[in-house]
Amino acid sequence: MASKRTRILAAAGRSGAKVDDRRATVRIGSLEVFRAGKPVRFDPDALRQIFSQPYIPIEVELALGDGQATAWGTDLSAEYVHINADYTT
Repeated sequence: MASKRTRILAAAGRSGAKVDDRRATVRIGSLEVFRAGKPVRFDPDALRQIFSQPYIPIEVELALGDGQATAWGTDLSAEYVHINADYTT
């Protein structure tokens, strides 16, 4: 099953954005969790703390140009919670 960090990049790709995971960086809160095509080691307790907050910043740096965008979203449906409760990676 895909980890949250690679699912974030997959979602970016589904948006229509050009994504090259070998160049991309993903940060969840202050934690860098993915860089240059590879997962980055992080403290799982620190990530749990971030996910316990009402506002969770997720930053995806594609490193493919000078563009910038901000998006706001939420998905707290029962189905989403059920799907994501099956794993913690």
